[in-house]
Amino acid sequence: MIKQVVLNIFHNAMEAFPSAQPDKCFTIRGRAHNNGYTVLFSDNGPGIAKEVLDQIGKPYFTTKANGTGIGLSLCQKIINDHDGRFVIESEPGQGTTILIEFPYETGER
Repeated sequence: MIKQVVLNIFHNAMEAFPSAQPDKCFTIRGRAHNNGYTVLFSDNGPGIAKEVLDQIGKPYFTTKANGTGIGLSLCQKIINDHDGRFVIESEPGQGTTILIEFPYETGER
C-alpha cells in the first residue's frame, strides 16, 4: 500500500509539470528522528494555489480533466491507517513538497 502512495505521488508530480518546463526535478529525502521517520517528496513544478491546496485530499475533488479525485484522499487514508501523517505544502511557482511521517513500530497493535 505504501508503494501505491509513492507511485501516486510521482504520477501526480509528472502530470503537474508543464510540458514546456525544461528542468523537471523530483527529489526524495528521508530522515530518522526520535519518534519515527519522515520522507519528503519535493518537485520544482508549478506549485498549487492556496484555494486548491485547501481542497486537496477531499474525496472526489480534482483539477484534472479526467481525474477521479480519489488518489490523494486514498494516499492520506493509507498513511493514516499506518498511524502516519500526510502533509502537502506548496506555493504557486515554487513547487510542492509532500511530507509523510511514520512512528517507529512499537509492537503494541
